[in-house]
Amino acid sequence: MLLLALAGCSIDMPPADFAACGPAPALDGGVAAPDYWHDAKPIFDRKCATCHVDGGIAPFPLLTYADAREWLGLIRSAVERKLMPPWPPNDCCQEYQHDRSLSAVDRDTLLRWIDGGGPEGDPATATPSMPQPPPQLSRVDVTLMMPTPYTPIATEETSDLRCFVVEGWPHDEEVFVTGFDVRPGNPAIVHHVIVQTVEASAVPELKAREGADGRAGFDCRNLRGELHVNGGVGGWTPGSVPQESPDATLGVPFPAHSQVLLQIHYDVRAGVTMPDQTEIHFQVATSVKHRMRALVAANPLWLANDGLEIEAGDPDAMHNFAYDPSVYFSKGEPFFLHAVNLHVHFLGSHGRIGIHRADGSWDCLLDIPEWDYHWSSWYQLAAPVQFNPGDLLYVECHWDNTAANQAPVNGVAPAPRDLHWATAEEMCAALGLFTDTWP
Repeated sequence: MLLLALAGCSIDMPPADFAACGPAPALDGGVAAPDYWHDAKPIFDRKCATCHVDGGIAPFPLLTYADAREWLGLIRSAVERKLMPPWPPNDCCQEYQHDRSLSAVDRDTLLRWIDGGGPEGDPATATPSMPQPPPQLSRVDVTLMMPTPYTPIATEETSDLRCFVVEGWPHDEEVFVTGFDVRPGNPAIVHHVIVQTVEASAVPELKAREGADGRAGFDCRNLRGELHVNGGVGGWTPGSVPQESPDATLGVPFPAHSQVLLQIHYDVRAGVTMPDQTEIHFQVATSVKHRMRALVAANPLWLANDGLEIEAGDPDAMHNFAYDPSVYFSKGEPFFLHAVNLHVHFLGSHGRIGIHRADGSWDCLLDIPEWDYHWSSWYQLAAPVQFNPGDLLYVECHWDNTAANQAPVNGVAPAPRDLHWATAEEMCAALGLFTDTWP
């Protein structure tokens, strides 16, 4: 009934009219020619060294002058095209916490340094700096891991959606998750992770499903709406960083007498069948000032009636949807959005989330002009945005379903085909985290 009601109040509308960037301000370029020690190294340390370290996710380190000198051409291209550091949001849409992007001044400094030949300079003039450590929670109170490793199998759908009951949650009473981090055991194949809570009374029935097909966990593509699944605690997609609320200001309820249900979508397009054993870190508090909840914007007809149709060969398929979530999530009262996430799969080209105000104006929440699934993430707003009854939460997704944009399967790009809403095909959803009050 909720799906039908939600679909009934959706609004047909043209693409949103927001997040148009004007020309970048001109920079005077400074006077002195930049060098590595005084100018470039502090930028590498602040913005690059989290990933560009030995053993890091990046393909090469950027910790020394020799490292940077070897890759000058590649660095210039990535900086000029704003591909690195990876920060997909349009910078004229909204301000976010933990912004990884380069400022206009930093970009100008690096480009002038490279164009000047990448001089080393004098170490004695080095600007004090040090590489930033990988992001992690300031405190971990609970650590849970999949009970056994799981090796996904390649299917004709090129994906494997699996659920695991992870027992061992140490709190019987209601607590609040104020910090959350997912550590995939095998990042090469983990497409996304959803952490939910399930009533302890339902655990035996869920556990009985495990191993029924001879493998760890159980297939959970049809789990929605059954077995006392309470709701989501958090999620992870490539590019996600640990989420933490300082001083227990915000927290997601973890119901009393519950355990963790872990849902993982494995991407096996490349035929990779190595095992995974994902780990989750939690920071918890017994009370918080504001209870955080989640909402979603996606047209139910996309799920139910193959309404999300993306025709083979279409270079710019587009679907959008808008509705008033206050009717369902806040009893018709205002609420405050703190974070947003756009969920599209591999053929996405660009997308956006916004608020169409009751007076006809637009507020941009997230605009991704060049979609890259491997850098999708939650984006925490620098300041919460108030949503009022009568406003519409809007999501818009675009796809390039031409032959040149197909995601390879076992190293071979398939021919384009008609796509719909499916785990192994495409999706379009705006996700949000909100509180009823602020501050």
